[in-house]
Amino acid sequence: MHPMNEVLERQLVELRATLSTIADFYARPSLNTMQRSLTAKRPIYAGGFVLTRFLMQFAIGRMALIVASIFFHGRRSLPGDDRITFQFSLTANNTAALERANLLINAAYGLTEAVNDRKMPIHQYLRSALSLPTILAYARELKPYRDRAPLTCVFLALSAAADLLMRRALAAAPRKHVLVANDHSPATVALLNIARGQGLKTAYLQHGQVTDDFPPLVCDLSVLHNECSLQAYRRAAQKRGVPFPDRDAILMLPSFSDNFRMPRVGPEPDHICVYLSNFPSVDALTRLVATLAQQAWVKRISLRRHPRCKTDLNRLLSAGEGKCEILDRRSAATLRPHIGIVSNSGVVIEALHRGVPLLYFAEGDTIPYDYYGYAEDKIVPIYTEENLKAPQTLNAFYSDAWRARFSMYDPTVEKELHDVQASFVMGIGGFLGRQPTREASGIQSG
Repeated sequence: MHPMNEVLERQLVELRATLSTIADFYARPSLNTMQRSLTAKRPIYAGGFVLTRFLMQFAIGRMALIVASIFFHGRRSLPGDDRITFQFSLTANNTAALERANLLINAAYGLTEAVNDRKMPIHQYLRSALSLPTILAYARELKPYRDRAPLTCVFLALSAAADLLMRRALAAAPRKHVLVANDHSPATVALLNIARGQGLKTAYLQHGQVTDDFPPLVCDLSVLHNECSLQAYRRAAQKRGVPFPDRDAILMLPSFSDNFRMPRVGPEPDHICVYLSNFPSVDALTRLVATLAQQAWVKRISLRRHPRCKTDLNRLLSAGEGKCEILDRRSAATLRPHIGIVSNSGVVIEALHRGVPLLYFAEGDTIPYDYYGYAEDKIVPIYTEENLKAPQTLNAFYSDAWRARFSMYDPTVEKELHDVQASFVMGIGGFLGRQPTREASGIQSG
């Protein structure tokens, strides 16, 4: 085989692994909900999905989708010259997860690691878009997926584009260690498969709550939030018939900056926070806020957005009868209301850790009922209007038995945060091939 053909064939092997992972993950039933929510938010997306389905039927159309997708990727994908790791982030939540780890790593190992913050030059994007023979080969790999749901096809085209770009990023800034905080988005899945194909060490840091719908763990090191996440990934491996990593390839690092507080409703509560998911149901939430505003003891209603939620919330403000406010990101990070109401969101664990008693409001979003299993696991009680009439009765739910159940979601229930962080610091040294330059101190990452 010609050397150039050998290189392309290796690329295609890695691309196939990426496409398989993305196609499997976005075959979930909730994808249809996501697609409907997107078109409801922006009707123009409906036309885009029709066009995507049409283009996927032809090689030239699939090539066009790949080329267009190249320019949708963020450009901050190169590490600084003084860093030993390649850390790629897609969102603020991804960045926060990596920065928590970096704070501990840098203090213990005397490093200056950070999330990639240099832009890849625009000419690299243009070169990727003009590599037509490779794009044609990639378009052929997309053909078996041409009849998938349009949104899945979008993610698959993004995966092919990400493969082209991540190869150039790794070539421009070669590192021996690759760290990501997302295991199911096109760019990070492509990056991990390319890095593994090149013999680089890879690490995945969990950034949000997971289920067994997520891809199995495949990295040399996985840093998870809690035992519940570990069990979810174990089930994910069993569902797909793949081996689960050895326990010493998994570390724990929760997303907290302080120790656990037991949720408790005080004698005079007056502040409720409604935590919104990424796909809020405005009609149901408007009715909820109106009901809350009618409670005499409720003086303040705060709305905390999901980081990607851009929905217009003016109807909720109006329903709040002057008691309602929308929190900015800084205020949301420090808020500790007397009671919280949640739908399907990973913020459940964060709020409970900080001592906020919660109620689960199933109608608050368009995501399937109890998607993360919090209600089934009896981590949160179901919202009813009766709860509002006597809020202190929630204290009976948040008992010692609840505390034992919640320890599966929060390792700081049983251990001090410092001890959990110290175990992470010592464990990641093997991945980095380094010994700590100082004893793990009492850093508590924010």
